[in-house]
Amino acid sequence: LIVANNTANSVVSISKTANLAYGNANTKLANTTGVTFAGDLNFSGNLTLSTAGSNSFIKLDGLRVGYLEIPPNRQTANYVATYADSGKHIIHPASDANNRIFTIPSNATVPYANGTVLTFINMANTVTINVASDTMYLAGDTTGNTAARNLGVYGLATAVKIDTTIWIISGTNLA
Repeated sequence: LIVANNTANSVVSISKTANLAYGNANTKLANTTGVTFAGDLNFSGNLTLSTAGSNSFIKLDGLRVGYLEIPPNRQTANYVATYADSGKHIIHPASDANNRIFTIPSNATVPYANGTVLTFINMANTVTINVASDTMYLAGDTTGNTAARNLGVYGLATAVKIDTTIWIISGTNLA
């Protein structure tokens, strides 16, 4: 059993090969700020990696682990995106026939990392996509217009954060 000292700033380092077999060993690294494995880490059974908190992530070989699909976030009211929406799609379902406003929060409110992707899907009426106090450009629009965008029915749009306060959006049925 490997247990961190259960303080908010504990760090665990394991420098030898760790063989953790399901049913033979448990590893609990709760309330740690970092875990470093310098040797081989071998598992049999299931391995579950999870994070707690909106700014947590898991890295393997220096790369963040993300979704293999684009999980949905169904919204039937006006909605302000959260950090948890990164890499997901925010969908306005056909069951809600009202116009809606989906807002990307300002960098001061939610400091998404550059490269963050938010996808929007509209299945009914119109969804207005705007950004709160930051800048959002429409891909391919050479005028530099930064107005809110309207996503028509059956439309799909993707917004990518390209700088601290700059997003670029593109999609189908997006005006």
